[in-house]
Amino acid sequence: MRGAGAVGGTAAHIQPAQSQLSERSRRGGPRSAAEAPRRRWKSRQLSVRTDDGVTLHLTVHGPRGAPCTVVFLHGLCLSQVSWAYQIDSVVDRFGPVVQVVGYDHRGHGRSMAAAAASYTIDRLADDLDAVLDAVAPTGSVVVIGHSMGAMAALTRCARPASSNTRRIDGLVLAAPAAGRLTQFGLGQLLMAPGVSTLLRIVQGAPGPTLRPLRGLLAGPVCWGVSHWHGSRFGGALAQVAADALATTSLRTAVGFLPALAQFDQYAALGSIRAKTVVVSGGADLLTPAVLAEDIVARIPGSRHVHLPRCGHMVQQAGYELDEAIVSLITRVITESQEVVATPSPRLAGALA
Repeated sequence: MRGAGAVGGTAAHIQPAQSQLSERSRRGGPRSAAEAPRRRWKSRQLSVRTDDGVTLHLTVHGPRGAPCTVVFLHGLCLSQVSWAYQIDSVVDRFGPVVQVVGYDHRGHGRSMAAAAASYTIDRLADDLDAVLDAVAPTGSVVVIGHSMGAMAALTRCARPASSNTRRIDGLVLAAPAAGRLTQFGLGQLLMAPGVSTLLRIVQGAPGPTLRPLRGLLAGPVCWGVSHWHGSRFGGALAQVAADALATTSLRTAVGFLPALAQFDQYAALGSIRAKTVVVSGGADLLTPAVLAEDIVARIPGSRHVHLPRCGHMVQQAGYELDEAIVSLITRVITESQEVVATPSPRLAGALA
């Protein structure tokens, strides 16, 4: 198996809670700061060392060996905290029946920086393999990716099945693209002549030299990530996004740009067999809805959830995204061979 290195952490205990998801979803609209995740459960912090020596930081809720493991992948210039609402909803709904994993990509959040040559989507897919090897030895797997995280999930799912990799049973692609990023919206900037020059400068300059340039250069790179309906979004995720944008290194932010510009998984979409939900935002300036429609048209049996007023940060939307995630997880668990014909009362209650 690829990359499953050292793993360490403390024990966890999940406190079951009654879900209010359906009631919330009827209210609709964006979340407010008053509706921040409740975090009523304890978690364990783990580290996974990849086969190229990079340590990834994980936060895990729920027991190892649960019937289903759900992994959240964030986008460029963000961190696992960008999925806080959805992690809250999944743990609240399923409790210890599901193991929920969030982690920071290499160069992001609390994970290690890495060599610039490793800032590729293929390498992120390898990192996902390392995480799955470490925390999900059994049970079904659902991967939920946002933006660049969705691209990593697509890349992993598009690889030929083998006996030494975990099968991904469910896939939620939020604000995704399978390619063509340079043809639409802000993505067209990836082909600007100055991008290659910027990359050379950033890779060759010493750290102290880059600090004064960070606000000037990284701002445009990450600006569109945190937009909501044409303006900076309000609510609790605004500070999360601002903190992530402020702390993502310039080498990371710029280092992934060539991989994004070259990304193309269109030819492999028809081979993906995971149960798939694709989520798009009508006001998304980075990965517009037409790119989601491309994916839905090519992945057999996939479902499209479109949020007309939502920008690139679909996590900040109302509860349609939460409902779509919970529904897919329920379907995967129900149909998985890991679920016996007569499930335990705890599992039956989670799926009710």
